Amino acid sequence: MEDIFLHNDNLHNTIAVLENGIEITSDRREYELARELLDLLSDFNIPSDELLLRFKFSFFKNLFFKKQAEAVKLNNQLIETLRLMNSNQLASAYDEYMSTFYQNKLS
Repeated sequence: MEDIFLHNDNLHNTIAVLENGIEITSDRREYELARELLDLLSDFNIPSDELLLRFKFSFFKNLFFKKQAEAVKLNNQLIETLRLMNSNQLASAYDEYMSTFYQNKLS
């Protein structure tokens, strides 16, 4: 399977599609499917220069595999990193996403 993804563009696109799938299934409250996609994504070695892809992977991994208090703490650290990089709008979007995720999960 790795031979298909040797080219950086293919790897980037594959990882991005998996992350989008995680986001979509999470939005639809299909949490088990989102976890399965996240497990699949964890098999990939996300290149260190793909900062946003690495951010999203860590963000979702925290949401799905950590207890809420720990996930919020870790994701707030990730979100603060975005703010330090002057990505305030993106940081706010992920902060809102996390809040909505837990509101939906509890309802």
